[in-house]
Amino acid sequence: MANWMVYWRFETYMTSVIQGGKIDHTASQQYKRIAAGDIIWIVTLSGPKGLILHGRQEADRITDQKTAERLLKEDLWESDYHVISKKPTQKVQISFTAKEIARFRFDGLSKTLPPDFNGCHLQTMRKLSAETADLLEAVWRQRKARDSFPAFRKAVLKALRG
Repeated sequence: MANWMVYWRFETYMTSVIQGGKIDHTASQQYKRIAAGDIIWIVTLSGPKGLILHGRQEADRITDQKTAERLLKEDLWESDYHVISKKPTQKVQISFTAKEIARFRFDGLSKTLPPDFNGCHLQTMRKLSAETADLLEAVWRQRKARDSFPAFRKAVLKALRG
């Protein structure tokens, strides 16, 4: 089982916030590297030097566009690879400090994010080190203490209504 950090542009993240609900499906051309049992950690940027964890998804099934649309009975974002989860997870908004992000480690050539990282440094999904996966799991288990999603979503919806 591998753990992957997947970056969503802020616009994608905000669409997800507005929609509410749980994460039971995501799609990306990069998901050809995902296998059943892998964990996807969905993040977005929060200003300079900040990240927001938006969700955790366990990959139960990786499928193509047509099959995903048939299984979920809806039109989906176009991609060759769709990950479907048996147990949807709640969306969250958990901010990470620069100090916490400095502890993140990745497998591959780039082991860390640079101090001045931006979305370009996260465009390719990154395989997390075992230590970083453990750190995120610990945060996930204690998410109620840090999650500001309900209040944030309420404020966003209020602002959209004018």
